[in-house]
Amino acid sequence: MNLKNLFLAIFVIAIQIPNTANALLGPIKITLN
Repeated sequence: MNLKNLFLAIFVIAIQIPNTANALLGPIKITLN
């Protein structure tokens, strides 16, 4: 795997983690409010 592909993979994962967290926490925040 070359450096560019590795960087892109890390970039995609870094974007997906907050999206997943928001998807999981969104209903919880709504319930608490």
